[in-house]
Amino acid sequence: MLDEWDYRQLRRTTETYREELLVRLLGEVGLRPAEISRLRPENLVTREREGREHYFFAVAGPDEDGPAREAYLPGAIEHDVRKFVGSEAIGDDERIVPVTPRRVQMLVSDIAERVADGTGDDRFREVSTRTLRRYFAETLLVDERVHPRVVQAVGGWDSMASLAPYVEQPDADEIIRAFEQTSLVGRGGNEADLEAFRQAVEHSGHSIYVTDRDGVIQYVNPQFEEATGYTASDAIGRTPRILKSGEHDDDIYEELWETITDGDVWEGALVNRRKDGEPYRVHQTIAPISVEGAIEGYVAVNTDVPADGDWGGNAGAFARLSVVLNRLHAVREGVSAAADRSEAERTACERLADGDAYRFACFASTTGGTLNVRASAGLEEAAARALTATDGPAGVAVRTGEVRTVTDAAGDSTFDGWERLEGDRSPSIAAVPVVDGETTYGVLLVGADGVPFEQRERRLLSDLGERLGSALTVAEQRTLLLADSVTELVFRTTDPDAFFARASSEHGCEFTLEGLVPGSDGSLVYFTTVTGAAPSNLLAWMNDHDAVTVARLVRDHGDEALFEIVLTGPDPSMTVVRRGGTVTELVASDGVERVVTEVSPERDVRELAEVITTVFPASELVARRERERPLETMTSFRSALRGELTEKQAAVLEAAYHAGYFEWPRGSTAEALADAMGITSPTLHNHLRRAQQKLLVTFFEDDPGHRQSLDVTPWTDG
Repeated sequence: MLDEWDYRQLRRTTETYREELLVRLLGEVGLRPAEISRLRPENLVTREREGREHYFFAVAGPDEDGPAREAYLPGAIEHDVRKFVGSEAIGDDERIVPVTPRRVQMLVSDIAERVADGTGDDRFREVSTRTLRRYFAETLLVDERVHPRVVQAVGGWDSMASLAPYVEQPDADEIIRAFEQTSLVGRGGNEADLEAFRQAVEHSGHSIYVTDRDGVIQYVNPQFEEATGYTASDAIGRTPRILKSGEHDDDIYEELWETITDGDVWEGALVNRRKDGEPYRVHQTIAPISVEGAIEGYVAVNTDVPADGDWGGNAGAFARLSVVLNRLHAVREGVSAAADRSEAERTACERLADGDAYRFACFASTTGGTLNVRASAGLEEAAARALTATDGPAGVAVRTGEVRTVTDAAGDSTFDGWERLEGDRSPSIAAVPVVDGETTYGVLLVGADGVPFEQRERRLLSDLGERLGSALTVAEQRTLLLADSVTELVFRTTDPDAFFARASSEHGCEFTLEGLVPGSDGSLVYFTTVTGAAPSNLLAWMNDHDAVTVARLVRDHGDEALFEIVLTGPDPSMTVVRRGGTVTELVASDGVERVVTEVSPERDVRELAEVITTVFPASELVARRERERPLETMTSFRSALRGELTEKQAAVLEAAYHAGYFEWPRGSTAEALADAMGITSPTLHNHLRRAQQKLLVTFFEDDPGHRQSLDVTPWTDG
């Protein structure tokens, strides 16, 4: 971690005004490299409070479709920005620092190397843009005592939102008030805010503990000691395994650990055990604590659920929340193990209806603009069809992508005939869109007797719709992987919006796909060999392309080069993968791209072709054939292994293979691979270790001595 002297050394060692401005925008404003590369003078915002001007940068998101947040700009830096813009004659709509995010990172590394060479202190060789962002955060939180949620807002971190979803974001006046108390605008520190934050945790009324990234407890509040019987000295240095009651299967803890190590929030109802052996029920929320995108630990907030259900005025709400969470967890577990899409849809409906939370559930798919019931539980087929009218809440949910609810089904005109179909009981109904990225699979409808769907439950159902959509994509891919026959499709495009077609046209080169794995936030990681282009020129072009998050040269063999490309923008191959297909071949040369894909024989080929030709008009489906897969030992081995691996483990293992991680010397470091996939290095190592272990177990499965538990984690290993 940098201290103030280290930071001053970095500033002194800059050789140009631009270099110093970059360091200050990172270390004192908290901008990311990608945000700096998009910054324009027109993004400068001035606000006045009590006769004094304050400055912000309106920081746009990746697609520049409006500001994502406002970053506070200390007056001295605002002066330097205006001076630099004037001296360089930069127009209001021109980029202040017209370089790629990768170039920003390289400039900071160059500055740090010069400091290391000049001082003999090798610590500086590890300094990066992330180091400077961390310096910005810690300076405000620790030295200047700025309230954490203000830092979260101006720096664009999302961890506070994960930890406290009901805390409102600070507005401009709150941010200005906070910064007025710092030395950045000439005043002293704000001790009261940090103390208030500490008091909020210690007197929150909830049992809270914080762990490091390995799950080792670092802090517990007084309510934790009271609820569990473990003192701080008992708990710190141990893991939450001390609370395990034995009432749950290991699956729930495995899901918990995988969810939070992937950067997501886990929420559920558990039975824990106190130090004296007494069981007790809790509603638990566990969220990652992230710094610069790297997970540094986890925070768990626990609310006791008394055995007698005495919640005072909130008894009904908490009791319902508990049964709803249990049903949602049951669905997630069931659909993740489903062999195919039909089983996943049927399991989701059956598990939702199997309990006190919901009276019935049904799933309808979208086909040709209509909704067709594919699975249901707890109601008759005719009633299920009545629920799925395209002009009712189900159709609206599909079209808008938002959960729609009806409090009284019998009183809603879109459910004509409900009383005749289901008698006098008129349920409240929620229509939940089932989506995975750009793909809409259909709608899930659930009915509850006499209980309105509150906001929290609607959010949970919306999340379930996304999880079910993801599970359906995985199920289709699993079906495709294990199918004896597949439908092979060949698409050809010359569309300029198709990434590889355009790249090959502009550079007169040829791309050949070697491997393809999922990244984060809908991106895909491509490993491609390229011939006919200078690697340095192509790399610079790709890193300047809006559709490319990261491009990296893995190997240069002279006559050809291997690139790793993280792509978020349009390409027919991305469209295919997002709809459950598998890309088996991709070749792009001189502006013509050919994509060969395999889809399940049950897949609606016409619908897929229409989507591709709509997005990429200069495209056509040039071949289609049904193909039998040969029964080979290697295929059986791969199928068995794929059945053991989770989707993320398989993706990490394949990415490591194609990136040359297992070669010597390595073609890629774990850190570079993790960055490309949008995950942290510890998460990558975690998935990779488990995947390698499963690979070896599958290989040696005839030897009982190699059989063992494969997914032991710090949260579950008792």
